[in-house]
Amino acid sequence: MAVNLGRGGWWHLMRTGAWLGWQIGSNWTDPFLFAAYSVFRPVAQGLILVFMYLVISRDALSSPMFAPVYLGNAFFVFVGQVMTGLSWCIWEDREFFRTFRYIYILPARLHWYVVGRAAAGTAIGAVSVVILLVLGRLFLGIPFYVSRVNWVYLLPVLLLGILPCAALGMGLAGVYLISARHGGVYSEALAGVFYVLAGVVYPVDILPGWAQALARMLPLTW
Repeated sequence: MAVNLGRGGWWHLMRTGAWLGWQIGSNWTDPFLFAAYSVFRPVAQGLILVFMYLVISRDALSSPMFAPVYLGNAFFVFVGQVMTGLSWCIWEDREFFRTFRYIYILPARLHWYVVGRAAAGTAIGAVSVVILLVLGRLFLGIPFYVSRVNWVYLLPVLLLGILPCAALGMGLAGVYLISARHGGVYSEALAGVFYVLAGVVYPVDILPGWAQALARMLPLTW
């Protein structure tokens, strides 16, 4: 049974988890060096996607099909960072650092620590999304204009898409608590299923009928 650490105890635990998640995510390196890495990494991801699109589709980047593919992959970063971030920290602390037993017996609810660990990765993911959008607009000709964005629609839908990812991440964190050592692939496998079904790289309409029905029930599709 968790013990109450007092007023603000949950915030202290979540903040500590976020600090630890940032340090681990940045590999304990210099903040300036990690900031440069945080910029170059999404740029490299965007270029990989561009070359894959050119090779597979053989269409020009000006094709109407490229913009949805690029934007879908950019926003899918949130899925990996939120869902995997909430669950992977359990696996990481348990199998890699062997410190989870000490965290588990803390006199506080474990989920605040998990949320804190995932918050750092989510913040880094948000920066990656912004960089990918800027890269697409300035260098790849993606017709993305801030003045034309329907923010009243985008922000609630983005939030409603992140919440199921967080719920799934919490569920996977519980699975990781009781799974064997080979369970580290669960979150990546589930994210791969969403990558196929949620219309990230192609329209949902080209899927088989049963897959279309399943895809339209997923919040991530919308």
